[in-house]
Amino acid sequence: MQQLEASDAIIRSRDREIAALNARLAGKDEIIAEAGEQIARLEFEIVAANQKISNAEAEIQVQDAELESLNSELASEKNRFRELSATSIRAELTHLQQISIELPEPADLLNRLKSQRKKSKADLADIEAILEILDK
Repeated sequence: MQQLEASDAIIRSRDREIAALNARLAGKDEIIAEAGEQIARLEFEIVAANQKISNAEAEIQVQDAELESLNSELASEKNRFRELSATSIRAELTHLQQISIELPEPADLLNRLKSQRKKSKADLADIEAILEILDK
């Protein structure tokens, strides 16, 4: 009987040890479950962040294409402006060359001056000097 009581005592002791181990195991299971939930949240956040990165990269590609298009358009406009400027300058120069004034002979001009202003003190040398100035 004593052996039976000793066996019962060992069994109760083992039962208490098993209960303590089960309690520790339940605590560990709870920690593992919380860690699993945190991992799931982090994985969701990673997926969302990766989607944002993909969207941002796509937007950057669109903006790069727009910028390239605008740079090309700007270069074309610069070239067009240069061509227009050169063309308009050439046209103005041609126009000015075509409307060059033919100056009268100094003697004719002096005679006209004397006929309109009888007391004019200008002489032929003065008229020649004036015509040279105008010719430049």
